[in-house]
Amino acid sequence: MKLQDEKEFYVINMSIERILITSIYYPSPAKPARLTFVKQIAHAFARQGVETTVICPANLRCTADRKGNPYHSLEDAGEGKVVNVYRPAYFQCYFGRKIERQLWLGRLSSPRLMFNNFTQAVLRTVRKERLKFDAVYGHFLFAGGAAAINIGQLYGVPAFPGLGESTSGEKIGSVEAYGNKYAREVISNAAGVFTNSALLSNLVNRTLSYPQNKIAVFPNGSDLSKFRPLDKSECRKELGFPQDLFLAACIGHYSERKGQERVLEAIKPFEDVGVVFAGNSLPYSEEGKILWSRSVEQEMIPKLLGSCDVFVLPTLGEGSCNAIVEAMACGLPVISSKGAFNDELLSDEMSVRIDPMDIKELRKAVKDLKDNPNKLEEMSIAALKRAKLFDVNLRSEGMLKFMESMI
Repeated sequence: MKLQDEKEFYVINMSIERILITSIYYPSPAKPARLTFVKQIAHAFARQGVETTVICPANLRCTADRKGNPYHSLEDAGEGKVVNVYRPAYFQCYFGRKIERQLWLGRLSSPRLMFNNFTQAVLRTVRKERLKFDAVYGHFLFAGGAAAINIGQLYGVPAFPGLGESTSGEKIGSVEAYGNKYAREVISNAAGVFTNSALLSNLVNRTLSYPQNKIAVFPNGSDLSKFRPLDKSECRKELGFPQDLFLAACIGHYSERKGQERVLEAIKPFEDVGVVFAGNSLPYSEEGKILWSRSVEQEMIPKLLGSCDVFVLPTLGEGSCNAIVEAMACGLPVISSKGAFNDELLSDEMSVRIDPMDIKELRKAVKDLKDNPNKLEEMSIAALKRAKLFDVNLRSEGMLKFMESMI
């Protein structure tokens, strides 16, 4: 099918009634904790009355388990709405940055080959399922956002990459393997760009030369009907947690950046403090201070947060941390990092900001809240109030309005 033929196949609405989402990861039965915030925004779009389809190509190795990674699934988004999810197979030929430096062949580098395979898998699914859409949204610039831009160009529909990558200095997470020059070429064809922080917005403008007036900032949000305060005693009873411990929640995939090891080191001296970890690749056994250490479905997170007293995340960098937003919505005070990436999420009334590499400072923050229940309660009330600013339904409504304004 030629480019012109595919464009003529579509009648573009000025309002967005159908949206296609492309993402390199999306929660699945095998990996329920992967990029849950993409699922949240997909479901929120659907609740806005927009027909929503997600295409998340899965590595060939993963598609050997179609029970854990089904090709097609239909998700209940609430309010009588559904989201169609497709997981076509593709060959993920990116081997990591160290090996990549040895394999660099200009435009034939392994990240470029992976991106091409990813985009072709999306395109095959669009053609096979005869999908129609008025706009394409892709999460993270590579590979979801860039694939969205390519698909948008092919079908003559506006495409909007959503950048939420962590940053380091002047570097944007997913762009590093591709380089700023190539990223500038790709992103220049976007109808508009979403970022989840002003920090990232300025970085996209500065390093990728994308016009500031075409960038919209929408911090991550949570579904306040699901993430809300629960009875702590009942949550602990259901989970089998002791009633008398001061519990810290730390949600996120295991990494040096997220800081699980620093959390463990900080609480080591306290006999009455335990920790609840949830995320991918956690190496811990559930013993001693560690009451929970598993990857869980999104639906389980509110109960885990509801069992805890405080949320702790000494992260070295974020885009806009969804785990923090969800913890606030459950009424947890937050101990997290100083740094511009947290400025839009946290306020002094509901958080304690620390140097993420200073174990003593982190330990003191935990102790101060543990020993001061009145302060803990005041911060909990402030967290609930602030969480209302980050309602995923309001976020999706604003994003759709921005997209329509750029058509």
